[in-house]
Amino acid sequence: MKITGIRLTNEDAADIVHGAVEGGTNYWAEVKDYKWSTWYKDPESTLSSIREDLPEDFVFVNIREDAEQLDLDEEPKWVGLTKENLERGVIGLIEKYPHLIHGVSNRGEGDVEFDFDATSCDVIVQLAVFGEVVYG
Repeated sequence: MKITGIRLTNEDAADIVHGAVEGGTNYWAEVKDYKWSTWYKDPESTLSSIREDLPEDFVFVNIREDAEQLDLDEEPKWVGLTKENLERGVIGLIEKYPHLIHGVSNRGEGDVEFDFDATSCDVIVQLAVFGEVVYG
């Protein structure tokens, strides 16, 4: 079955970015504009509502291949991770790498919850940035 769409909440997207940046992508990527301290706090924090009020095209972080690891004539380009390209990455993970999905639970009416670890978050980001898994 081909998946035609998936909808992440802002919190889901933030969790994926956090899992990737804090543990999954650090062996191949450089990151800038990581706003963890301003847009994603402890759920009990008074700032926690910010993560649900983000605009749809919010760039969670800018990421690129680590220039020091590449032998290129020019610097690699920065890519903004948005909810839209993370959704494409999650679709790719489900279709191509279902063994990396943990803790699936169905909340009813097509609402399914997955648990991702640092490896699955790394794969989601690579699929979002490159359209394929390049590293790992």
